[in-house]
Amino acid sequence: MLLRHASKKNSRKHRGLMAVKRLCSNIANRSTRITSIKHIDTEQKTTRIFQKLDDGRVLEKVETKKKTMKDYVLYTKNFLSTCFLPSGYPHSVTPDYIHYYKWVFIQRMVGTCSYVLATHALLLSAGIVSSASGIAMVISWVLKDGLGSLGMILSAKLLSNRYDADTKRSKWKADVMQNIGTGIDLCTTIFPSLFLPLASLSNVIKGIAGLTKGATKASVNRHFSQHQNMGDITAKTYIQGLVGYLLGMGITVLLTTFTPVLDVPWMIWSCYFVFGGIHLGSGYLALSNLKFKSLNEQRTWILLDNFFTTGEIYTPSELNSSKKECIVLKSPSRIQPLINMNGKIDTIKCENLVDMIEQHPSHKFQIIISDELDNINIFLHEQAEDIDIVEAYFTAIQIQRKLINKLYSEDIVEQCLTNTKKLFKTFCETAEKQGWNLGKNTVTNCKYRINW
Repeated sequence: MLLRHASKKNSRKHRGLMAVKRLCSNIANRSTRITSIKHIDTEQKTTRIFQKLDDGRVLEKVETKKKTMKDYVLYTKNFLSTCFLPSGYPHSVTPDYIHYYKWVFIQRMVGTCSYVLATHALLLSAGIVSSASGIAMVISWVLKDGLGSLGMILSAKLLSNRYDADTKRSKWKADVMQNIGTGIDLCTTIFPSLFLPLASLSNVIKGIAGLTKGATKASVNRHFSQHQNMGDITAKTYIQGLVGYLLGMGITVLLTTFTPVLDVPWMIWSCYFVFGGIHLGSGYLALSNLKFKSLNEQRTWILLDNFFTTGEIYTPSELNSSKKECIVLKSPSRIQPLINMNGKIDTIKCENLVDMIEQHPSHKFQIIISDELDNINIFLHEQAEDIDIVEAYFTAIQIQRKLINKLYSEDIVEQCLTNTKKLFKTFCETAEKQGWNLGKNTVTNCKYRINW
């Protein structure tokens, strides 16, 4: 039965090849112009040629290429690419995708090395390695995780609105916190009697770091997505992380097998600082390669400060390459007088706000300067959209520049609003041509809105 099935299959294949030969022979005997389209499938090693005749018919011919060693190498490369990179790479993502994730991969790998060493130290200090675990140890471990979870819940409530507003700085802080948490884990070998408080503190810190990384990852993947392929990018990111994790495990197993790193305190601490340094360095390099096209408060301030100084607008790449967007140090936008995007009514004189609303009832924002001239408060209407927020900041930075240069006057807000009316449309058109997406920004988390 099997032979008969194979014979039929070969017979059909033979008849198909004969049909193709007859069609090719007919084409050769005709003096007609043929339009050809060639499609090469590098994975299947076949070439499909579509030929259109003058009479409208389309002939399809399949050519199979004999595989060489170079073809097997190319096949392996394509296979790995489809496993670890988004479909359609590099055209389905932004150009900075690979530069970001190559450093994140290294960061995950060495981070796992630190994690394995720290976990072993925890188990050693807890006595699990040398003796059977008792009920007290189980309770300690549960309490450690429970306290860590409570810390994550609290941090999620307090910090969740900052993840989108400042993704790079949030991710960097999470990397630092993860290293601190790992260091505290290692301290349990020095102070085994303080296992529960130290391990709980470490879990809280690492839990907050993990939560922050997970939240910022969504913003990063959304930035990379170009063809509605968020799910594909997220899945491949997860796979990349797993491979980095496994490689880190392997490196640590080799290290602990062939060296006495776990028995010599200075060696384990040396490994911690080396891995920690590479972990932070890789994280910084990954973040420095991100070229967000959306605006947050820091990028908006840098963009507008350069616009009012030189009359030019950075592209996303230029702003990134200028190294003016701070990841580690204090944001340049946090200078005095401070622009407060979440103005509270109880921090100003209400009559001042009422006067401004009466003068500009159709505006979606109002700006009030504090009596001490140290705060520029922006009040957003509840229906204010993203572009209105950019316009408010556009006006506020003009006020800030005047106050810094000691150019205060009673009608300073009116002057800047008038200037905004003249320049803002031109700024928006130029910024969009430069690649900025003004319609989606995180300049403020908009805690407070008012209605008038």
